[in-house]
Amino acid sequence: MELVQRVRQDDEAAFEELMRRYEDKSYGLALRLTGSPEDALEVAQDAFFKAYKAIDRFQGSSSFSTWLYAITLNTARNQIRSRNRRGHGVTISMDEDRDDLPRMDPVSRDPSPSEELQERALRQEYEKALDRLSHPFKETILLRDIEGLSYEEIAVTLGVNPGTVKSRISRGRDELRKILSAQGLLEVFS
Repeated sequence: MELVQRVRQDDEAAFEELMRRYEDKSYGLALRLTGSPEDALEVAQDAFFKAYKAIDRFQGSSSFSTWLYAITLNTARNQIRSRNRRGHGVTISMDEDRDDLPRMDPVSRDPSPSEELQERALRQEYEKALDRLSHPFKETILLRDIEGLSYEEIAVTLGVNPGTVKSRISRGRDELRKILSAQGLLEVFS
């Protein structure tokens, strides 16, 4: 809260510190939602700009990061809607290594090149399955399982009650299981 107070007093160094602390999280969420590094960078930058402009409206009833997640999420939603209206779908590079996703091999040894290739392919299949979920389910699962937010933080971020969050997570995971099962991949991710 001290940094927020300093930003409200036009302290540029305080805002730069907030950006340093939260830029990776904002960008990571935007990347997972948009599927494009360029779009994610634009969303994250826009989200910080909006946060800076609206800093006086931040009431502190949630953490700054939760408030920023909500701004990032809404900015990404708007960009996706705009892109869809223009006829551009989400594109994910099949050649790009997505280190921002959790590793699937918990063993602390270096994987062989074939294991790395297989892991990358599995991550891509998981991402495709996640992309097939409707936005409310996808957003909620990303915020919980990938970003690690609590049910309460997700509720604040999405502007819904915690019961709705729990329901979306449950239903979203069920849908994800169905998609992965249809692809014969459920046992890999269990």
